[in-house]
Amino acid sequence: MKKYLFVSTVALATFMFSCNSESPAAEEVSTETTIVEPAVEERAPAVEPAVAMATTILSVDRMEHDFGQIPDVAPVETSFVLTNNGDKPLLITSAQGSCGCTVPEYPKDPIAPGESRDMKVSFNPSGKEGVNNKTVTITANTEPATTIINIKSDVQKTAQ
Repeated sequence: MKKYLFVSTVALATFMFSCNSESPAAEEVSTETTIVEPAVEERAPAVEPAVAMATTILSVDRMEHDFGQIPDVAPVETSFVLTNNGDKPLLITSAQGSCGCTVPEYPKDPIAPGESRDMKVSFNPSGKEGVNNKTVTITANTEPATTIINIKSDVQKTAQ
């Protein structure tokens, strides 16, 4: 057993010391590194990291909108006024309705301190007979990161 261990060690040492760093194979080895960045879902424009991390204050002109009684035949819409009451740019990263019938269209560009922008919200009452309470969750660089607004309606079924 010792004989095999000795022979293996000698063979390994001979192999290691026989490699010449000036051999053609050594010249072909590349030390360059290629960085491949992952695909990013397009939601909002690129913003400096310091801006994206800075928090600001979002104010909404009202936290609830009641459409009242509406027929179930056509979508209705309203607009909310979003104001940046902080001292850093406001970046809204998403606005999601609580279901597919409630669709917000939010500003994608940063909102400067003191500025306001509209966020349109549409509600499709088709098949939603009766009282409806829906929400829109706004995610932004605020503390807390989410703001929830409410949409109400009383959908009246139309005769067919």
